[in-house]
Amino acid sequence: MHPPLNLDSINDFPIPKSNRGAGTALHEKIVEIADLIFITSILLIIMSPEPMDARCVDDDHIAPKPQQDTGSKKLELLSNGYYYDVTSFVERHPGGPIIQMYLNNCEDATQAIQQFHARSRKRVDAIMNSFPKRKATDADLIQTWGPDRVERHRALTRDFESLYKELQDDGLFEPSLSHVLMRYLEITTIGSLGLYLFSAGYTAIGVAFVCWAAGRSTWFVHEAGHHSLTGKPWLDRWMQSHIYGIYCGCSGASWRNHHSQHHAMPQHIHNDIDLHTLPLFAFHERVVTKKEQFGFFVKYQKYFIYIIQSSIMGFYWKWVEDPVYAWKNGYYWDLVHMGIHQIFVYKLGLPLYLLSGCIVLSYMVLQATLSHTHLPITEDPTHWVEYGLVHTANVRSSWWVDYIMGYLNYQIEHHLFPTMPQFRNKLAAKRVKELARKHGLPYHLYDYKTIVIKTLTNLSNVSDDVEKRIKQEEKQEMKVAQMKNSGNNHAGDGNNKEVVGMNKKMLIKKESGLIESIVKDMKLHKIF
Repeated sequence: MHPPLNLDSINDFPIPKSNRGAGTALHEKIVEIADLIFITSILLIIMSPEPMDARCVDDDHIAPKPQQDTGSKKLELLSNGYYYDVTSFVERHPGGPIIQMYLNNCEDATQAIQQFHARSRKRVDAIMNSFPKRKATDADLIQTWGPDRVERHRALTRDFESLYKELQDDGLFEPSLSHVLMRYLEITTIGSLGLYLFSAGYTAIGVAFVCWAAGRSTWFVHEAGHHSLTGKPWLDRWMQSHIYGIYCGCSGASWRNHHSQHHAMPQHIHNDIDLHTLPLFAFHERVVTKKEQFGFFVKYQKYFIYIIQSSIMGFYWKWVEDPVYAWKNGYYWDLVHMGIHQIFVYKLGLPLYLLSGCIVLSYMVLQATLSHTHLPITEDPTHWVEYGLVHTANVRSSWWVDYIMGYLNYQIEHHLFPTMPQFRNKLAAKRVKELARKHGLPYHLYDYKTIVIKTLTNLSNVSDDVEKRIKQEEKQEMKVAQMKNSGNNHAGDGNNKEVVGMNKKMLIKKESGLIESIVKDMKLHKIF
């Protein structure tokens, strides 16, 4: 629990002389409202030590019901060398549809379960042990992957487990409450100061501070969503709901539902939800499967993705998808925090609110697209370590890169160890490089300028590749149509010849009949 913040000192900030007098009372009133936002948020934390999301880790809520024969296909999940029958549990999995990505296929869920549930391992192990299970034999795995793949998979798992234990022993997964408090105070102070400056007449700088606070909050809530802030999943989820709802106007629960699907299998063409962003943009040409999907946004995405599409997507989250998701799934505190966020709309006014939102969304989407979108996709069975190394990239560290990317420039380490506090990812980087080198895997590392260029180049290439493919398909369709028309014409010529032939036969027959008639008449009249 955080100590109450003393926000009264913000009111001591001097108001410029040009704004003193009649407007001062209004300014003070707005500042009081800004203070109320954050004081109310603190009180909500104090009043609700067991938030709505805590039900997701409650034993009674997630304990599976007795197995019943529904007559449907058995659903099995491979983990730690066993196939677990999770048929009765799939629909009630607290993490949402992510579990379905591992059912009855070649993907091993061992590391995904281990890393996503590192903060509640005992409870998850108890749940897993309650499921019927069967041993995954060598014959099963060889039939699934082939002998070479089985040995490689086991070697990767063995070395990853060793590294994970080593990092745990070194204390890299221990939360830092002082670091969390510092970041929390940074966001709330900048946000409060932004509202005050705006109310005091410094419109541009006030809006800039509000954008700054919202941008910084996105990295804070990302870490909270991975339970790497305080080490207490329920509290991290609460803080995510609190900060994400107030500063971004979005639902923490909706974020977790989507992001987990990306984090489990980055760049998997079928399972990575971040690849399925049509009709706004496409990060790989295979995503565009129909000509109708290649609209204005995809065609010109290299120019507008960070200006138009990012804003459309973000405001759709704010005003449609996230409120609906929170309401339907009972995340009512998310709705409360999103409701508080509307004070920003009221106080900034809709035009400035939209402008500030576009700025924040452009910044957020740019950083989010740097680490994966230009890398290869996959649809084959892929080890957790390979997802983290082959399909993920880091951005070279500097003080300003670490700051603007919220430590997510160490994306490889983050994908391998999502519950590690992100400011500690750099301490694991050297050993992760050694793991990659040992197994002949890449360790993608770029400076900021280079990775931005690669990302933009990929967007351009995808548009060009899709356009070329569509043109080729259209040419092929035209050829097929021409051949079909040509065939119809030839068939028509044949039909005409047949008709002409029939007419000739009928004419000859008529002429023959006429001659016969004349001869008959001549005979009748005895001409012959």
